[in-house]
Amino acid sequence: MRPEDTLQASVAAYLNVALPRASWWTATANGAFLGGDVKRRAIQSRRMKQAGVKNGTPDILIVWDGRFFAVELKTAKGKLTDAQKDACDAIVSAGGGWTVARSIEDVAAFLRSHNVPVRA
Repeated sequence: MRPEDTLQASVAAYLNVALPRASWWTATANGAFLGGDVKRRAIQSRRMKQAGVKNGTPDILIVWDGRFFAVELKTAKGKLTDAQKDACDAIVSAGGGWTVARSIEDVAAFLRSHNVPVRA
């Protein structure tokens, strides 16, 4: 499993137990699970784009108490793309919370900083 996949799985397990029951969250796969040869991946990518999948969409989306939060997961050396920076700007400009997280602890600290009552 790639380091990004391990981080995403760990954060998903954390959110399942830590978020308040009245919250909602999801992970966005975007292109992470494209498979097959180059031609097959190109076909899948084109279909995703036609369906409205946008480059830069954060990895984790959370809704709680009328508020929206987005988390972009990165490994220690991971860097934001221009599309991810644009998504951040749009989310924050609209009043949402956005962060880059490199660990479960980063996610927990972000949620606490926005007064989300995490249970773990």
